[in-house]
Amino acid sequence: MKNDRREAFIQYLASKNDWCTATNLANYFKVSTRTIRKYVNEINEDQLVIASSSQGYRLVSREKVKADNHYTSPINRIKVILKELILHTEGLNIFDLGDKLFLSVSSIEHDIVQANKMIKPYHLKIRHKKDTLILIGEEREKRRLMSFIISQETSEEFLSLKAVQNAFPNYDVFTLKDEIVSILEEFNLYVNDYIMNNLLLHLVITVDRIKNNNSVIHSSDLNKLKRNPETEAANKMADLLEDQYGISFNESERYNFILLLSSKTTLLNYQSLTSSSLNHYVDEHYVNLSQKLLKKVHERYFIEIIDDEFFVKFTLHIRNLIFRAKNEQMVKNPLTYKLKDSYPLIYELAVFISNQIQLMENIHIKEDEISYIAFHIGSYFERKKNLVKKIVCAVICPNYYDMRLQLIQKLERKFHDSLEIIKVLSDSSEIALLEQIDLIISTLPIKDEQTPFIRT
Repeated sequence: MKNDRREAFIQYLASKNDWCTATNLANYFKVSTRTIRKYVNEINEDQLVIASSSQGYRLVSREKVKADNHYTSPINRIKVILKELILHTEGLNIFDLGDKLFLSVSSIEHDIVQANKMIKPYHLKIRHKKDTLILIGEEREKRRLMSFIISQETSEEFLSLKAVQNAFPNYDVFTLKDEIVSILEEFNLYVNDYIMNNLLLHLVITVDRIKNNNSVIHSSDLNKLKRNPETEAANKMADLLEDQYGISFNESERYNFILLLSSKTTLLNYQSLTSSSLNHYVDEHYVNLSQKLLKKVHERYFIEIIDDEFFVKFTLHIRNLIFRAKNEQMVKNPLTYKLKDSYPLIYELAVFISNQIQLMENIHIKEDEISYIAFHIGSYFERKKNLVKKIVCAVICPNYYDMRLQLIQKLERKFHDSLEIIKVLSDSSEIALLEQIDLIISTLPIKDEQTPFIRT
């Protein structure tokens, strides 16, 4: 690009001080829109930077662009490039990609060299032919790569107790945890750290929502729920929160909370709620809707989410979200902007899901609600990533006084970093109910079992 043409282009954008479409710029300079894209990429290699969006182009400072851009680090840029190439099987125009990421063509070409090194174990390769980039390889490898990219975005801080406390400073989350653990022990129940953090987040959000007069109201029949340790514990927790925060759990709120607490692996009990029994307690419309949403995620992003615990919690959340949207109830999420900035790919998945819900249910979903969907998606990938590092274990132990709880707590204390207990059973006849178990620890004899086991 000649210096006089470059200067004229910059001066024109500076004089407009607003967004200019590629078509208007092409007409003014009597060139094609493709040439305009080339101008922008060449200029972006210098000190001045031209931002781009669906509105066109605008002259801004490089500092401003960096502040607005989620993908400034090389590794984040590479992940976004790979994600876009997986989704666009027909290939991507390198100039369009440059516009999206505020990058010059030379920067993208450098990132592609690094990306090809990163995806070599997946037997994939990015080909650059003329102005088009395309990802070559087997579809199943692309699926593996997409799952890896998104799971790498989560961290141990995604749903840590500290993160929950920081998000809701008006609540003493650490004290609440001690009180919840005490109630669970009273009913001889146990949850691991991951599920405890998830549970505390749900409780704090629920209390905050009720305090702001946004209670859920469904036609709920508490008599449909079996009287068992889970229902007793859930009711006692609700009573505790009512006393501490001066709120009232209506029948619908209690019903939702008992269902949440009874989901398959939330409390380690083989009689707990599962995805197959969910339609006995929740309108089948919402169960089918959740299945459709996850199917669309699979079709669009090559990600298959198969997990009973996730499905139960996701379905309950979607049902309540739709209720709030139809009744124009506002739920604030103090972590909305952090989620968007720190976990852009997970947030993108949440936006996709919310868009699908809006189309299917003819409702409007606000940004804070999208962030809560992102919590569910991010928690799933965080847990999935952590389980890869651990031995997934089931414990078989009779529920005799507090023997079961003492055994589980002892195992958890000693093998916290290497063992994940996801199921607790009463006797060996229930082994057939287990899925994806690496190890069984049992106080009872086991016969003809293929899974490795330890007798204690």
